[in-house]
Amino acid sequence: MIKERIGISESNLEKEILSKPSLLSDSQKEAVLSDSRYVKITAGAGAGKTETLTRKIIYLLLVKNIDPVSIVAFTFTEKAAENIKNRIYHRILEYGREDIAKHLGKMYVGTIHGFCLRVLQEKFSNNGYGNYNVFDANQEMAFIFKIGRKILGMSNHYIDSCFKFIENVNVVYGEYIDKETLRENAVDFYKKLIKYEELLNENKYFTFGRIIYECVQNLEKYPEKLADVKYLIVDEFQDIDKAQFNLIRLIGKNASVFVVGDPRQSIYKWRGADEEFFNSFEKYFKHTKSLEINGNRRSGSKIVEAANAFADSFEGINFPNMEAVKDETGDVKILSFDMEEDEAEWIAAQIKELVDNHGFRYSDFAILLRSVKNYAKAYIEALKKLEIPYIIGGKVGLFRRDDALAVGMLITWLDGSSWKMYNKKIEGDNLLREGIQHWKNAVRFELPSDLEEKLRKWKKDFQDKKFKTFKDIYYELLLVLGYKNLDPNNKLDVAILANLGRVSTIIRDFDITRRLTDKRNPSWPADLHEFVWFIRSYAINSYEELTPDQFSGIDVVQVITVHQAKGLEWPVVFLPSLVDKRFPSEHDIDDDRWMIPEELFNSGKYNGGIEDEKRLFYVAMTRAKKAVLFSYFKTRTPRINSSNPIKVSKSKFVDILLERTQIQLTKSTYLDYTIDRNQEDNEDEIHSYSVTELINYMLCPYHYRLNNLWGYMQSMSSQLLGYGEALHYVLRRTSELMNQGYSATSAVNTAMDDFYLPFASDKVFDNIKENTKKILKNFVVEYQEDMKKISEVEMRVELPLENSIIVGRVDVILKDEDAHSYEIRDYKTSDEIISKEDYEFQIRLYTHALRNLDYNVESGSIAFLTKSEVSIVEIDENKVEMERAKAEEIVRKIKNSEFPMEPRKNFCERCEYKKICKGAKFDGSQSN
Repeated sequence: MIKERIGISESNLEKEILSKPSLLSDSQKEAVLSDSRYVKITAGAGAGKTETLTRKIIYLLLVKNIDPVSIVAFTFTEKAAENIKNRIYHRILEYGREDIAKHLGKMYVGTIHGFCLRVLQEKFSNNGYGNYNVFDANQEMAFIFKIGRKILGMSNHYIDSCFKFIENVNVVYGEYIDKETLRENAVDFYKKLIKYEELLNENKYFTFGRIIYECVQNLEKYPEKLADVKYLIVDEFQDIDKAQFNLIRLIGKNASVFVVGDPRQSIYKWRGADEEFFNSFEKYFKHTKSLEINGNRRSGSKIVEAANAFADSFEGINFPNMEAVKDETGDVKILSFDMEEDEAEWIAAQIKELVDNHGFRYSDFAILLRSVKNYAKAYIEALKKLEIPYIIGGKVGLFRRDDALAVGMLITWLDGSSWKMYNKKIEGDNLLREGIQHWKNAVRFELPSDLEEKLRKWKKDFQDKKFKTFKDIYYELLLVLGYKNLDPNNKLDVAILANLGRVSTIIRDFDITRRLTDKRNPSWPADLHEFVWFIRSYAINSYEELTPDQFSGIDVVQVITVHQAKGLEWPVVFLPSLVDKRFPSEHDIDDDRWMIPEELFNSGKYNGGIEDEKRLFYVAMTRAKKAVLFSYFKTRTPRINSSNPIKVSKSKFVDILLERTQIQLTKSTYLDYTIDRNQEDNEDEIHSYSVTELINYMLCPYHYRLNNLWGYMQSMSSQLLGYGEALHYVLRRTSELMNQGYSATSAVNTAMDDFYLPFASDKVFDNIKENTKKILKNFVVEYQEDMKKISEVEMRVELPLENSIIVGRVDVILKDEDAHSYEIRDYKTSDEIISKEDYEFQIRLYTHALRNLDYNVESGSIAFLTKSEVSIVEIDENKVEMERAKAEEIVRKIKNSEFPMEPRKNFCERCEYKKICKGAKFDGSQSN
């Protein structure tokens, strides 16, 4: 909640910024007040980097009167960006500066990838980037799996070849290797890369790596596109790669640059990050002011002392030790156990005790592992035994869960393929029975005696071609398994429901790339066989339950990798499995991994080594606020074919701690902590929500949960998918061309050259394109006077509320020069499911946001393109305020996890999830 506003005189403003809500250290104050053009901050773990960055931006806005549009801040994750931006909003409002808060939507705070995508789409839209989408890492791999053999000529060891190719592609982008140099020194790879990029361009897709590469390439030619950026702030600077550094240098030619980082926490060298850019910052940015922030505000003093002692063992990194700021000691223990299972059971028992009797929540605990794939089994079993809700991270987290493993096995059984688990091959009806057993282990309800019979019928229906889509196959399987018996209000069942949504994401990712390349409906059984191959060869080792950004607000123990824990914190951190060859891990270096000559880049950093493992261990131990508990075991149970325990040695990192600290080794102990919940919950987490998300919630809260939170797929059957986005893009180009002097007809004809439907066959696409051209010409000609009034296209707006920020894009803003007033207009197509209540809500929220920006908005409207009609929306102050209050209430319900099955009238009939929703109704009757 926003605190009571405080009136502050100009003379006291600077002092207030430095002292509230907490007093900054002297080095933090110096960083905030510095007028040096280039500033480098070395800030250790828990040093308050986020708070320093926040105060710096507030200082620029309030004291230096810098226009928000001139400030760009890069964060490592979107979660970090939300944290910073929301702190800024609330602090500025506390200072009574609503005038500035209204304009903060013009300030970019987010990831480098997001910034580069925005630059390409908005500054270089004439290059065709305006209607590009982005593959995430999983979708990119699904795409290369689909096209690799046929297009790239890969045949031998096909899967390994795909991984190898993508790794090398990302090295080209991250290391910013010149294409001409690549053509001269790696001809075969160069040809494959160019062909790959051609296929991406044909389908209008970027990959994460390519976004930054393309952005820098374009900005080097037209640096004036960055003229409006005057201040650049970069967090986690030690983890940037060469392409990202080149972008920062480009911006820094005309802007001030303020970077924060810590080489002790550089843990992403294996994917191209290079802390040398941090170490050599002064070389590239002359007259840099370098500062150090050494106060640790996160952890108790014993934790800080242990972290300092361990960091002193680093080679080549020499920074002053951190100083504990918190007025509490915290706890550090090193525990030894006879067996791995003993260690796991002890951890689970401590968590249960502390939650039941000492005021803790499950979300106060993290179990951090070097590898979830290889080492999580014992800890998962122990948590399950005590019915402790948990989430597994790491790329294999999803299929470590019985629920996801069950459906994976059953889909594989449907295809007639086999499943490999712990070097054991499972096939035929054994796969069916194993799948049923894993499902039984996952759920709390009793399975029907005829489940096997029902599953055999499901398989026969598939063989008889009764299913049209992957979604139909999957949702029918969920019904057969008793999906509707799962309780969305029970923590244990919620984890299962969320996991099954993630399996749905795998299906969606595969189906997207299949449709992009084939432009057709599924062909059984060949497509299912290819999907099962994708699961077994990639998804089983690459999909996690939820990303770290999605963990927030879920009361579960997190079992995740140390890499995932970067930037996060918990009251209690368990660091188990500290045995030789686990942590530090062994590195198998592939001498044949590079398709690029190694003299073109620093290949050595990708191999890793003991110093990289040390930094990772340092990151892990500094996540703890109240206690960090190191542990190891002396023997472990072998995975297969043996009952004899295997002796193991404790990690050399444990030896370092024992040698360099006063921590005593203990066999076991009882944890007797208590937690002051008020002290731990300093600030409410505040999130951003799009207007579309709020409308989705209005349609049905449970539909919002399935779609926006859990990722259950909607239909992939239509070749019209993407039609609305394509039409909006063409309209944007049409208005731009008309402003350049094109006639209405010629503007539509020219803009339609960029019309694109990703999943349509050539014949279908040609028909749709011709029909769309007619629709647009009719509309643009009829409303060409309005088109000439367009002053802004797809303008981003942000509306700060009491506990959130609402974001959206206004399709067009029309300006009446004579009346000095504006009209907001949104375009709608016939395929959009939106009611009068929905679009009025949307227009009125946009009106509120624009009036905050001092736009004299006097009217709002919806343009129905296919009918060539414009409907007026009333936007008087009372109605606008009522919609703002409604948005506040929706956000409150989302944050309180209120997702009842309360669909709006007639919504169930067209809901994508009606088959699996036990609350769905048709014609007043309960669905089957």
